[in-house]
Amino acid sequence: VEVVGHCQEKGESFLVYEYMKNGSLYDNLHDKYNRVLSSWKMRIKIALDVCRGIQYLLNNTVAHVDKVIKSCNILFDGTWTARVSDFRLTFVKNKMRGVDCIHPKRKYANELTQERDVYALGVVMLELLTGRRPNYRYWDDRDTLLDMMGVGESVDWGFFLCEDLMKILDLKVRPPSNLNETRALHLVARTALELIKAIDRPTMSHAELKLEQALAFCEW
Repeated sequence: VEVVGHCQEKGESFLVYEYMKNGSLYDNLHDKYNRVLSSWKMRIKIALDVCRGIQYLLNNTVAHVDKVIKSCNILFDGTWTARVSDFRLTFVKNKMRGVDCIHPKRKYANELTQERDVYALGVVMLELLTGRRPNYRYWDDRDTLLDMMGVGESVDWGFFLCEDLMKILDLKVRPPSNLNETRALHLVARTALELIKAIDRPTMSHAELKLEQALAFCEW
């Protein structure tokens, strides 16, 4: 999401972003009456939009950009293109002179931030597949992603890679209608699991390539 201005007044600082008329991914995804996100092709495109947005921030920002990647911070413009929002700069004064743009609590800020962003993208992808919230909300009686998968070492990494994938897909979207769409969903699920595993996570470029392949399957 583009920053269009800023304001400093009475000791307070504000950033002004362009208006995103179609709201957040979280609100649209968990609205049972929403019909815009009712195709797997659309949901895979959203995941790809998010991945490319994160890639842009990683590759084209000189200063360290502290991002909070989650579905409520992914917003839709007027054409339903997903945009990454809620990012800000974290500044620490340099002892010599000037300013270093690094995370104050991380020695290797850039590397750890990329790891965190890769993990967060994996969670968003699973949320798009299952329609489940990542964390518990008291008004929701459905299992969360954590309830479904377990935590840490107890995660069943093979759960999404067999017929069981079809059992936990979001019911607001019709089942895959052909073999190519089924292949696309398995590819997205497999990639998401690779992104959230504890070790040897792939790069964001790898995720982008896999999502492009999945979207191409849906267009055949």
